[in-house]
Amino acid sequence: MNKHGHSMAQYIKAMALIQGQVVMPDVKMPRKKFIRAKETAPRKQEEAEFRNIIIPHLRRKGCKVMRIENSIGGRHNIGIADLLVFCETTFWGGFVELKADKGILSDEQKEFQRLCALCGIKYLVVKTLEEAERIYSENKC
Repeated sequence: MNKHGHSMAQYIKAMALIQGQVVMPDVKMPRKKFIRAKETAPRKQEEAEFRNIIIPHLRRKGCKVMRIENSIGGRHNIGIADLLVFCETTFWGGFVELKADKGILSDEQKEFQRLCALCGIKYLVVKTLEEAERIYSENKC
């Protein structure tokens, strides 16, 4: 292994590939690291900011709130909602999708919403704290 963590076999295979030859098919080459382009300004993450407001708000109302990380679901679970909410005092439970004020559901999120409706699972799209409060009072969440 050299200082970069590559074996001599990887080095030999790389040199052969540069010359157009295929050698040692059983030797795995390291993957190229994905380098993200530098942005000129930090991204506005309105949904993340909203999430940091809505979760404590729902918890103060007595709800159990579980945040669903997008990265956990992987590519097979694209579209799953942001939060899973249960409220023992009002017997309400379901998924909550948080959207920025002008945000819209992706096709995958619409499919997840359709599946929830098909199975009788509650699914709410919340864009503002006022909307969350209205939904709380209407659904007794």
